[in-house]
Amino acid sequence: MAYAKLLNDILGLLNNVNLYNKVIIGSMPSDNGIAMYLSAGAPDITDFKKNTINEISLVINAKHENQLICLQALSDIHKHLTTLKDYPGDILDIETGTAPNYLGQEDNGQWLYGSILDVKFIIRSDN
Repeated sequence: MAYAKLLNDILGLLNNVNLYNKVIIGSMPSDNGIAMYLSAGAPDITDFKKNTINEISLVINAKHENQLICLQALSDIHKHLTTLKDYPGDILDIETGTAPNYLGQEDNGQWLYGSILDVKFIIRSDN
């Protein structure tokens, strides 16, 4: 399916980013973790062959015992993904939807930050 491939392509783009932990698929990371999931989205354009250009939100949440490390990881992800010139597969562009921001602190001292990336991509009718 196009959405699963999209998420895996984005995860692959993060292989060379030096983060404190591997990014997993999910809404909430474990302690000292980072998680991402696809959120709401919809087609922007549909052509006569039923190919669509779509935009979908990619939510990223990070937890860490050190607030600055948590914030830096999200900042590094945003900088890396939004400044690439070439994307794999059918990804057209990735832009910041919501900058990394403070979400709260858990009872165990883990700081929680979140952000949103807007991903533009093509779904081709022949896929």
